[in-house]
Amino acid sequence: MLQFNSLDRIEDRPNTLKWIVLGNMLPGLLIITIFKQVFETCLGLPLLASVVVFTVAIGDGFAEPVGTYLGKKKYVVPSWNMQYRYVRSYAGSACVYIAALLFLIIFRDLFANPQEFWTAIMLFPPVMTLSEAFAPHSMDTPIMMLIGYLLLFGICFIF
Repeated sequence: MLQFNSLDRIEDRPNTLKWIVLGNMLPGLLIITIFKQVFETCLGLPLLASVVVFTVAIGDGFAEPVGTYLGKKKYVVPSWNMQYRYVRSYAGSACVYIAALLFLIIFRDLFANPQEFWTAIMLFPPVMTLSEAFAPHSMDTPIMMLIGYLLLFGICFIF
């Protein structure tokens, strides 16, 4: 119940459970499974997929409480069905940027060369932050994962 209550937002009621399962857990697990296999098969780097998982889990996980308590400047995002508008904060979005940067640095040894790593450092944090910022409410997890995986795969495939 404690875990459910931490995800239960007033604006999501009475659909909280539906958002959690259909908007986060199911697509997230499916995307993780597919891209871990793609990273292993094509790049030989299954652990590099962890950068995206940790960025989304920690960065986006901290975004809401940080934004709620520290976010003074806010911006509006639509819901997935475009019927409602929800508020996010720049402080919360900064959590995603910091997490992306942190996990790239932690997993830097997985990159094949410095060019891959520095390209990821320049592109991955801002792209992940923007994908969280512009993703529809309650759909940010699968969108962030998909964009993050495609970006990292592209960087490693090109360089």
